[in-house]
Amino acid sequence: MAKIMVVDDETALLHLVSEFLSEDLGHEVMMHESAESALSALSALKENPDQFPDLLITDYKMHGMTGAELIEDIHNKIQSIKNILITGYLEKDIQEALAPFSTICIRKPVSLASLEVLIDQVLE
Repeated sequence: MAKIMVVDDETALLHLVSEFLSEDLGHEVMMHESAESALSALSALKENPDQFPDLLITDYKMHGMTGAELIEDIHNKIQSIKNILITGYLEKDIQEALAPFSTICIRKPVSLASLEVLIDQVLE
């Protein structure tokens, strides 16, 4: 199973997705308590440089730093990470900007079943 970090400033959604990934799918969800903002997730990753995830799932619009900025920052440290950006603001320019960073962008709302299929595809 994969190491996955979920970053979302909507706490209820963060907990729901994290529990689904760990309990239902058996993945290791990393630094759950540090992932309520892009800035706190980035800080946690900097403090634990040997603990980078295989997959980052992040919301786009968050306070302080967008999910796109988080993806770019992390990609500068480790290029092998895969990314899923979930957003209600899916614009073509966001998709194009993130294309070099192994990122798939999807629009909210997304079902857990759809997310499972997408994760399987990304991690192949």
